[in-house]
Amino acid sequence: MSVDEKQLLFAKSYPFESPSASYIFTAKGPEPIHENHDPTELIKHRTPVLAYGSNSAPIQLKRKFHEHLASAGGFIPVLKGYLLNYDVVYSPVVAPYGSIPATITPSPGVIANAYVTYLDQEQLAIMHRSEGVGYMYDYLAFDENDVQLEYEGFAVTGLHTYLSQRGPLALNKGIVALAEVEAAKRQFPAMTQTELLTLVKHDYCTELPLNDFISNTIEDQTFRSSVNHHLLHHFSIPSSKHNRSFDHHR
Repeated sequence: MSVDEKQLLFAKSYPFESPSASYIFTAKGPEPIHENHDPTELIKHRTPVLAYGSNSAPIQLKRKFHEHLASAGGFIPVLKGYLLNYDVVYSPVVAPYGSIPATITPSPGVIANAYVTYLDQEQLAIMHRSEGVGYMYDYLAFDENDVQLEYEGFAVTGLHTYLSQRGPLALNKGIVALAEVEAAKRQFPAMTQTELLTLVKHDYCTELPLNDFISNTIEDQTFRSSVNHHLLHHFSIPSSKHNRSFDHHR
């Protein structure tokens, strides 16, 4: 296997671009929600799941769901909104595609851009597998009062979210937010994906160019595991401390 420029750009582009308004994702791509769409019918028999990282981006939804949607048909409503009193931050792990992904952590007063996906039973199972539920992320009930949707008529009853088992990434004891995710009243310092990858690369192995470092995390599972071990021990908050904070906020 050889990592190409497209894969490198993908890794450095996380959390990818999401539409500025609510939409419906299909095998053909994103489609706008029209006034004649009945919200009740669109979300019928579906679970609302908070999408705060890349799971609201069409390029990521295509990577995860295109095969399923192309063969089985169907759609995924993706509703634009805001996450209240939480911020979208990095988690101390490198994903198999070379990016450092997101999690959420309590941050009183913050209003962060977020989305809610409405998934049917099969789609939820696919999302669980992609998120590594049980060993990378936990799937948890989430307080619907902490999410506000822009689009009227869509309920978030039974809202759930994915939460990284590793907690938030921290530099010099400070949590780092995703600069690509807009947030009002943000309290944490923010970095772009490329800035953070560069910093981690320098800390782990200064001699490697950034693209080679990313390529190695994609191609070499042993290398990626070593980097993730380094992140867990040098760039993380003890999980028990973070979990207590999260549970207290809920």
